[in-house]
Amino acid sequence: MGEPRRSFLARVAPELVRLAEAEPEREVCGFIVAAEDGGLEVLPVPNVAGDAHARTRFELDPAAHLALFRRLRLEGRRPVALYHSHVEGGADLSPVDRERMVLDGVPVLPGVDPVVIAMRSGKAEEVRMFTWNTRIYSLREAWTPIPGGEVESGVPGAKSKAT
Repeated sequence: MGEPRRSFLARVAPELVRLAEAEPEREVCGFIVAAEDGGLEVLPVPNVAGDAHARTRFELDPAAHLALFRRLRLEGRRPVALYHSHVEGGADLSPVDRERMVLDGVPVLPGVDPVVIAMRSGKAEEVRMFTWNTRIYSLREAWTPIPGGEVESGVPGAKSKAT
C-alpha cells in the first residue's frame, strides 16, 4: 500500500503559517490553487487594505487578483480556497468575512472555500477551512500545530495526526 493521503489543510497549512507569521501585524491573503494532478499551491496576493485596517481586514489587490485568475485560466488550473489570517483573532469566519463572501444568498466565489489562520502574539494557533452548505459556510476541517513539528488535522469532532 502507498502512503496515506494527507488532508487538504495538512498539505498547505505549514506554508500558510509561514506566510502569516512573516507578517504578524497585518492580515495576509491569497489563494490555494489545484492542479489537474491533485497538487496544491499557495499563491499570496497582496493585502491592499490601508495601514489603519490591515490588522482587522484584508482586501485583495484587484490587479494582482485579476492577473492571477487570468494566468490560472491559461494554465488550466483553478482556485479551490481563499485564505486570510486574523491578527490576534480566532480561526472562525468573522461577521465581516461572511458578509463579504456571500451576495444574494450565494457565494461570491463558488467552489472556492474560505480558510482562516488564527494568530496570537505573532504565532499561528490554528487553521480552519469552511465549505458552503446550501445557505451558510460551515467548518470542513481544522489544523493545529503541535510542539515538536507535528500537526493535528481533521474534520470537526475527529482528530487524527497528519503525516
